Amino acid sequence: NIMGNVDKEISNLNIFDNSSINLYGRSKVIDYNNKKQVFFGFTATGFELICEPTSEQNEIKATLLSESEGHEHQYIKTYIDGKEKEVIELNKGEQEITLFKNLEVGKHQLKVLKMNELSTTKLYMSSLTGSNLKYYKRTYNPKRNLIEFYGDSITAGYGNLGEPSSKTYLTKEQDGTLSYAQQLADKLDYDSSIIAWSGIALTKTLAPYGVNMMDKYDTYDGVNKYEGENNKPKIAVINLGSNDYGGYFDENKSSAEKKKGIEEFIKNYGIIVDYIKTRSPECKIISCYNMCYDIGTKLISAIKTSNSNINEKYGANTGYVVQFGGNQSGANGHPSLIAHNTYTKILYDFIEKNIK
Repeated sequence: NIMGNVDKEISNLNIFDNSSINLYGRSKVIDYNNKKQVFFGFTATGFELICEPTSEQNEIKATLLSESEGHEHQYIKTYIDGKEKEVIELNKGEQEITLFKNLEVGKHQLKVLKMNELSTTKLYMSSLTGSNLKYYKRTYNPKRNLIEFYGDSITAGYGNLGEPSSKTYLTKEQDGTLSYAQQLADKLDYDSSIIAWSGIALTKTLAPYGVNMMDKYDTYDGVNKYEGENNKPKIAVINLGSNDYGGYFDENKSSAEKKKGIEEFIKNYGIIVDYIKTRSPECKIISCYNMCYDIGTKLISAIKTSNSNINEKYGANTGYVVQFGGNQSGANGHPSLIAHNTYTKILYDFIEKNIK
């Protein structure tokens, strides 16, 4: 069992089985519109392909179907050998897109990631074809580590490309590949799985927008259960509570409802942690709060109680809590790109010191 990645040449590029491309996050092969498609839903889902040009003229095209709620466009980002290549704007509906063109001589790792979140955009790929290229399937040895995130608009990168004067959600002002979550995965050299949804709360009782993480946390598309392979994180980051805070301070909520909401928050935290630990018994859990604004003593205390419960149930040094300073200098009261960069560094340093 010699260590080292293995690239096996493939004669036939088949994106619907495990033999050609590596999928990121909870990407999944499904039947849709009477044909097989690769579905990309959550933030920074996508795929990796290894190839080598056989001629200076070469290209890779994909047939992509873009669906978006109330937005004309969604965006994807391409990478060559780990470096950002370009952002591609997709129109609604099906289209053929050239993803890569005239790659230089030599073997390349190509990546395509979805920049927007599942709450507003869905992406389907029904074909991937190339010309003048040899393809390889890369098997990683050792297997790549996975870091999983459960979060709201902050984790999805809402408004990180925008200015405070922008008072609404725009797909073009969101780059999930530059959220603290994906940046942290890149810095650790881990694969990521980002379960993030703008406006989402951890409790039904406090949810101000009616979106509840308990309906989403174990799905690949917000509805159907994810049963795939990318499911055994070494580290999981939970960054929830900002929207529950909004609900907690709703003046129409009685103190009984608020109390119930906090109890529900702690209970649901435990359910998600159990779900993570069942699939990945060695996983460490990092709980984050105040990345956007101060979420108040009641919710902070609920997060700390949840963390104590983790360490009581799964052993000391399983759960950790990281407090942030808040930032609302991106679009519509959300953290800016500079803040996401800072949060990435804080979490990376914390992991290097306490976990790795």
